[in-house]
Amino acid sequence: MVFVSDNGKGFDVRNFSTLLNDSTKIGIRNVRERLSILSGGSIKIDSKIGEGTKVQIFIPKNTWGGYYLNNFGINDF
Repeated sequence: MVFVSDNGKGFDVRNFSTLLNDSTKIGIRNVRERLSILSGGSIKIDSKIGEGTKVQIFIPKNTWGGYYLNNFGINDF
């Protein structure tokens, strides 16, 4: 698990689904999709306006190596 937090301006998580569908805000959507496709992982975001944002990224153990081995023939993982 990776945990990142900041004390920035934050955002309203009730509007999070709108952010994910906004074509100008692709960063979080890309991270979520790549985690899911490549490793079966996930991302959890908690944020409060004026208090910052906390992000947890979950990556199941031993999934990255299997992906690369099966899809690219790389054995070094």
